[in-house]
Amino acid sequence: MHYSTQFNWHLLLSAQFTPQNVDKILDEVRPYLLADGGNVAVSSVDAETKSVDLVLQGACGSCPSSTVTMKMGIERVLKESWPDLGEVRQVAASVEDGLKKEVLRESVEGGLKQLEGAIGAMGGRVELLDVNEKGEVEMKFTGSDKIRYGLELAILDITYVSKVTFVE
Repeated sequence: MHYSTQFNWHLLLSAQFTPQNVDKILDEVRPYLLADGGNVAVSSVDAETKSVDLVLQGACGSCPSSTVTMKMGIERVLKESWPDLGEVRQVAASVEDGLKKEVLRESVEGGLKQLEGAIGAMGGRVELLDVNEKGEVEMKFTGSDKIRYGLELAILDITYVSKVTFVE
C-alpha cells in the first residue's frame, strides 16, 4: 500500500468552525487581497449555523468588486473547508470595534508596496515605522514635497487610517 505523506489541513480544520480556523483558511486569499491594497478580518462566527461575518479592509472595503471578491473568492475558499458553510456576510467595523492593529498594518504595507516603484522612480524612499490601533501611521520619507503629499493622500485613502505623520 502507498500512503501519502501530504497532510490535508482542510480536513483537520473542518472539524472545528472557530474564528481562528476561519482566519487560517483566509490566509489562502490574503496575498491576493494585500496585492490590491486590501485585506479581510473575521468579525464573528456562529458555530451553530456555520455563518461568518467578515470585514473587508483597505481597498477591498470600498472596491466596487467587493461582492464578487466575497462570493467568488472568499466564500469559495471557506466552502472547500466547510461544505455546510452558512452565510458569509460582509460587515463594517471600526478600529474601536476590534480591528486588529496588525491587520491594519498589513493593509498599509500592501498600499506602500504598490507605491514603492513609482516613489523610487521619482527619487523618493519610504519606510513604515508604526501603525497604531487608532489608525495613525508613522513613516520616514525622503524625496520631494509633491511625492510626500501624494503618498500621504494615498495612505489616508486606506480604510481606517486616520492620520499620517512623517518623521526625520
